[in-house]
Amino acid sequence: MGRTDSVSRSTSHPPLAREELPDDTAALARYLIGKVSGRIVETEAYVAGDAAGHGFRGMTPRNRSLFLERGHAYVYLAYGISFMLNVSSEAQGTGTGVLIRALEPLEGIE
Repeated sequence: MGRTDSVSRSTSHPPLAREELPDDTAALARYLIGKVSGRIVETEAYVAGDAAGHGFRGMTPRNRSLFLERGHAYVYLAYGISFMLNVSSEAQGTGTGVLIRALEPLEGIE
């Protein structure tokens, strides 16, 4: 699926509820745009079968949260310098997720 660029969303920021998250990875990537205290402005979907996804080669101790039901955080250190935040998607055991690529800060930027 790849990158999902920014889309305009409401400025209201209600808390996320796992049971309200879409089951489909691409739908979850679109749904997450505009969420949390910083506005999510760019996401990237890693669907089943995507060789670039961390779940492609199966579950490991490092990526096990990616294999939980949708809505769990999977965070890892990339290149020793940047922490990457992903949200698990689809059914438990799938290993699919959405990378949060960019946030626009909305609070604490005074």
